[in-house]
Amino acid sequence: MFVTLDGGIALPIPAKVGTDPFTRPADVSDYRWKADKLDRWLKAYTHCLYSLPQAFGDPLHSALNNIGRNMLGVHDANIIALRFVGEMQLAGYLTLNHRNQRSADKLERIIQPTRKFLGLDLDYKKAPDTAMSMPKIVGEDYMPKAIIIRRGISSQDNKKAMQVVNDIAAEQFTVNQFIFDLMKKFPPDYESAEFKGEYMLKRTMASAEKLLGKTFKFTQFLDSRSRMYDATTAGISPQGADWEKALCLPVYSERLTGKGVTALMEAAHGYAEKDFDLMTMIEHAKYPDRHWDVWGIVDKPYCYMACANLLRMWVDDPDRPLPAFIPLDGRCSGLQHWSALTRSRAITAHLGMEANEDPQDIYEKCASDWEATLPEGEKQYATRKAAKIPVMTWGYNATRMTSMEHIDKLFGSRSKWCVDTKKFVEYKTGLERRKAGSLGCELYNQINETLRDLTNAVEWVSNAAVSIAEKGNADITWPTPDGFTCKQRKVKGEEVDLQIVLSNENVFTCGIMDFSKQRPAVAKHKSAIAPNVIHSLDATHLRMVARKLEAVGLPMIFVHDSFATHVNYRDTLYSIIVETFADLYGGDWLFYLRAYWQDKYKVELDMPPIQGDWDPESIKYLEKFFI
Repeated sequence: MFVTLDGGIALPIPAKVGTDPFTRPADVSDYRWKADKLDRWLKAYTHCLYSLPQAFGDPLHSALNNIGRNMLGVHDANIIALRFVGEMQLAGYLTLNHRNQRSADKLERIIQPTRKFLGLDLDYKKAPDTAMSMPKIVGEDYMPKAIIIRRGISSQDNKKAMQVVNDIAAEQFTVNQFIFDLMKKFPPDYESAEFKGEYMLKRTMASAEKLLGKTFKFTQFLDSRSRMYDATTAGISPQGADWEKALCLPVYSERLTGKGVTALMEAAHGYAEKDFDLMTMIEHAKYPDRHWDVWGIVDKPYCYMACANLLRMWVDDPDRPLPAFIPLDGRCSGLQHWSALTRSRAITAHLGMEANEDPQDIYEKCASDWEATLPEGEKQYATRKAAKIPVMTWGYNATRMTSMEHIDKLFGSRSKWCVDTKKFVEYKTGLERRKAGSLGCELYNQINETLRDLTNAVEWVSNAAVSIAEKGNADITWPTPDGFTCKQRKVKGEEVDLQIVLSNENVFTCGIMDFSKQRPAVAKHKSAIAPNVIHSLDATHLRMVARKLEAVGLPMIFVHDSFATHVNYRDTLYSIIVETFADLYGGDWLFYLRAYWQDKYKVELDMPPIQGDWDPESIKYLEKFFI
């Protein structure tokens, strides 16, 4: 028996599968269950088909969970996803390319599309909600009031702390027609190797077309650390890539004040990372075809052009209400939070946290420190761009590997997958991988040296997690200053083999990790706790800002450490940001955390590092804490 999917893909379904991977409802008869078999597999494979492009370039063992995620009516989505990949390979739509694992001495199989798959014209408007979750259309779709905490603690205290998330989710949007038309003419430029990006763009455009002319909202969820995320996967989102954000046009509009116009220009300059004058930006918006070679190469071209078009509309009619918003972003937010937590002055002058600000921002500072350690022939690699990602992510989840991979991506040779030869071929010369990795290691070491004062606090939190985990705790919890209880769960996994028999009678296997034994993973607890703690604190700051904006009736859009409101209220937003940040760090939170952990887990912990003399109140008088 076969099922036919979008694009004419015909895949066989198994006559027998051993244990049925689908969940049979109690009220369904045996006769009906057998009769619905083709429909079950059709729905499951359709889900897999529209989830598949996100897995291009990924190892099979990690892709299965992503392909099967959110599949309905099943108790073993991995088995269905594995069978789908195997049959797609047999049918010539995929190939599994072998490469060495970076962290182990063995091979892994990478999912790559063939020319046969690339020739398909998939209709993403037919994608099921399980594979592509759309925003909720106002007046048509139900907007759930209950905010989900994924893999976290759903307590009354947590529900109270996150009530403001409903206010954030109430913000309404439409599709920005100007950006939609612009993207059809000038789509984002992907490297030819990035098939995943190509298909994600198709998904974005299909979603935007479906939403044209409608008003919609984005449902939200919280993770176990209380960080807030957009629950949609449609490729259009205020939390997405440049073009995904630019496609989202807020409904809230006002006639621009003089300060509002200034703030809108500030937003445009921030997206472009170029100080174009007003008439130049208007010219870009009026005649994008003529100036593609200019606006197309700025840092965030589509968000920039969205601002430029709003400026054009303001010049044409100054009295017209406009949906113009400005984002204010933390200046390396993770390091700002660590600095405030420890009150260390080690790098505050590079983060907008001192009256006497250093001319070098923190990325330039780390790059300069790194450059001083390099021999003459390698100093050219120590740029702000090279240091930015490793420094930016240091306070959250950066590892030595993060730095190595970033330097390799920036300066290393690049290869692309050739669908004809089924091999990776070099298309850009650069450093050998070993050399790029060595430079990345040196950069990581230097960052830790520059951030030594903060490293002491990171080590204290990490060592505390080890003490807790070694007592048999798979879960470690902690409270945020606004009363949300966060949870970190780390358990040891064992590799087990999934095994199926394909339609050609060949056995197809894949090793996945089984975490069912619930044994605490001490090393994982140690490496994850510091970034998770700081994530919980920046999420607390976001909620504090949101509550203040809600109290004064202002619109709000949030992306973790990027807070936005209408341009007319730029100064109000900034004042709220600095006031709430100072309030958040008014005490010694690590000292309180030690007491909480000692009482809950009955462990004896060292005292946390003594706080420095940086004063949280001082940022209330600064102008560039968020920019």
